[in-house]
Amino acid sequence: MLYGLYWQDLLPWRELGSKTPPDPSAVSGDYIAEVLDLEPGQVLPYCFECLEGGRLDFSVSSSAPIDLFVCTGDQFERWADQDFDMESTTAIEMRNGFQSASFSIHIPARDEYAVVLVNNHDHAVTIMVLAMPVDPTVSN
Repeated sequence: MLYGLYWQDLLPWRELGSKTPPDPSAVSGDYIAEVLDLEPGQVLPYCFECLEGGRLDFSVSSSAPIDLFVCTGDQFERWADQDFDMESTTAIEMRNGFQSASFSIHIPARDEYAVVLVNNHDHAVTIMVLAMPVDPTVSN
């Protein structure tokens, strides 16, 4: 179950340089699946509140190489406070200059996690995103 998707609350879309707010129809109760253009220089975080013992599955494909990193919400806020300096990023997972990636992050503690996509090009890059947080199993 998608416990909490709120990237538009953590860092408002206007601050990300986006011309339009996120489309709420792209979010279901269980996953995110969307295709969109990542504008030149745009930073696009997908933030989730995840439960301990859960998992976050994330896949992205893009029309040109982009950067991606996964961090906690606190790490993302510190990075944003440092004017999005990639050298100062502390990340759980980081991939630079890729066009396709899939990964699964096991959640060690209940926390806010961000998957951040960065377009360092001078042109828009089309991306396809599939994200699915998986809650831990509950025993009776």
